[in-house]
Amino acid sequence: MTAAAATSAPQKLGSGRHPRLYSEGEHVILSLGAQGCLIRIQRAILGYSDTFRDMFSLPHVQGAPEERLEGMSDDNPIHLPDDPEHFCGVLSEYYGPTVIPHPREPSIEYIAGVLRVAKKYGFTLAEKWALKALHSEFSTQSRQWQDALVLPSREYIQRPLTLVELARRDGGLDKFLESAFYLLCTDETCADDESLYEGLHADDALRLMRGTRP
Repeated sequence: MTAAAATSAPQKLGSGRHPRLYSEGEHVILSLGAQGCLIRIQRAILGYSDTFRDMFSLPHVQGAPEERLEGMSDDNPIHLPDDPEHFCGVLSEYYGPTVIPHPREPSIEYIAGVLRVAKKYGFTLAEKWALKALHSEFSTQSRQWQDALVLPSREYIQRPLTLVELARRDGGLDKFLESAFYLLCTDETCADDESLYEGLHADDALRLMRGTRP
């Protein structure tokens, strides 16, 4: 056997189930958001969530027809109030970008939404993705953050503003507020654009005014 052939030869894993690629065939149907977007997802994927894993461990009613069990049919799905886009953003970390890709340039609303859903249900991998995405943008070590200090665009300034607004209702964003406020306080390009800042909470607007006062 040549060296190239030896390199390309598949790894011998032995008999039995593959540790990663053998998953349960059972699927669960979820109804997401107010409009009831239906998704059919492998139960094994939902098992990465602490919440769903605990739910699946509960005993079923003996003798009940399968179609009457919650999550087993379109007519009787498991109802969740979460935004379908954000929930699918969580699933992207488990199905992979080929099946469920993230947006090419995810908005702050999207990243914060994925973080919110991931924390809510205990999807650790998706939570790490969202935190990494926020850290890469709102960290003093971030190249993107440093570039924005020099020449912020109107489009980019909207991102720290959105983060400040979302932090009032979403947990887990506070650690990024200092960097977001610093960007806003040093911005001179868009500081006079009142339409950009009109959505700020009064307390946040006051904090921003204090930071920019000479």
